[in-house]
This record gives sequence, C-alpha cells and structure tokens, in this order.
Amino acid sequence: MRTDNFPKELLAMINGQALNKNNTGMSGSEVYESDRIVLKIHSSADCYRDEIRMLKWLDGLLPVPKVLYNCVFAGKSYLLMTKMQGKMACDAAYLSSPEVLIPLLADALKRLWSVDISCCPVKRTADVELAEIAVRSETLKTTPFMLEEGFSSPAELLDYLSCHRCEDELVFSHGDLCLPNIFLTGEKLSGFIDTGDAGIADKWRDIALCWRSLKHNTDGTYGRYEGVDPDRLFDELGIKKDSKKLRYYLLLDELFH
Repeated sequence: MRTDNFPKELLAMINGQALNKNNTGMSGSEVYESDRIVLKIHSSADCYRDEIRMLKWLDGLLPVPKVLYNCVFAGKSYLLMTKMQGKMACDAAYLSSPEVLIPLLADALKRLWSVDISCCPVKRTADVELAEIAVRSETLKTTPFMLEEGFSSPAELLDYLSCHRCEDELVFSHGDLCLPNIFLTGEKLSGFIDTGDAGIADKWRDIALCWRSLKHNTDGTYGRYEGVDPDRLFDELGIKKDSKKLRYYLLLDELFH
C-alpha cells in the first residue's frame, strides 16, 4: 500500500503499522487492516459522512467500530476505525455449523431491534429510499434479478415499489445486514460494521438482506454448504416467513446496485 499521498495526521496515527488489503465486500472502498485498525479509502469526497454519523450515534448502544480519524484529502475520503474483533458470519467455520450460525444471526437482528429509535437521527423507510432513488432514476441500471422478477427496467420496478408499499414495522435497521457485516466470536455476537445505511426502517429490510445473504453464501452463489436451511432464521426469530415483504425489500435493494 502506497502512503506517500496520505494526510500527515493519518500517517502519524497508523504509525508504521503493516496494513493488509481486505477484498471482502462490494462497497467500492479500498479497505486495509491490521490486527487493531481498519482504514477505508474512497474516491468520492463525501463517501463516509453517513457511516461516521451513525457510528458516533451508535457508540455505547451497539458494538460497532470507533472512529479514530476521518478527512477528505486530495479528493479522497479517509476513514480510520478500530477493528471489530472476531470472524465475519460468512466465515467457513460458521457456514459449516448452521446450528450455531443461525441463532447468532437471529440474535444480531434482535440486538438491532433493541435500540431505542426515539432519538435516532436518520430515517431509512421505504418512502425515504424511494424518494432518494427517484431523484437519480436516470442513472439506475437493470439487473438480472429485476428481469427474473418480471421488471424490464428500473423505472418499471420503481413504479411498482411506489404503488405497493408495505405497512412499516419500525425498528432500528442496519441497512446492509449481509453476513460479512456481522462479526461473531465463538457463540456470541461481536458487533456490526458498515453502518452507512443504518436508521429507522421496517424490520423486514434487515431480515430480507440477512436471509438472502445466508442463502447465497450456502447455495452455491458464493459458496456451497450442506444442511443449511435459511428459513430456519424465521423459527429462531419466532415469526412467520413473509414472502411478500421479503420480495419487496429485495427488489428495493436492487435499485441501490
């Protein structure tokens, strides 16, 4: 990793630590880490604003990284944080032990829902997200999943989602609750990373993304593990599977790709 163009304050905080590149995830950031810190770099000048805001608000409420330093320098965004301890929920040790993993995923959801939303500074309801998407509708791309679900264009999908809103069950939502963003230690939850899309939202927003991530990490999409039934997540949560809401929030997520 080249550091000659880094801000001097950041170099001082890294203080010669060896940082290795982490290629997990699809955030668009360059991610480097040591055993104690994580550095994220993005070419967009205002990329980490929402993530920093939520990390600071969540400090003391949920186990999340602490912001050590952030700045925009030479057109790039830099965010230095403490490293979350443990393993990602997509680690082979957990994917091969669904009897351990699935209850921990349910616990992660319940921990999110335990956060008092009365003072949460951000709303990420479907109405809010659809309004944001409508502003940049001309830049949206058609995805294979849209086509599989019968939508020929992002505009057609946006119209459908706007006309078929679900009744909200508002909770604190992570916003991107895929397995790489959940950290586990042994048989306990360690914490959450990548909170830039967090805020008040329907509980099924996180359920849908977590369920899909569990499915895709075990059905051969990303990896194959036998004996994993993603629908067990609903049993652990004590709720019935709502296929309508799952589909709605998975389709909504496609408009952010």
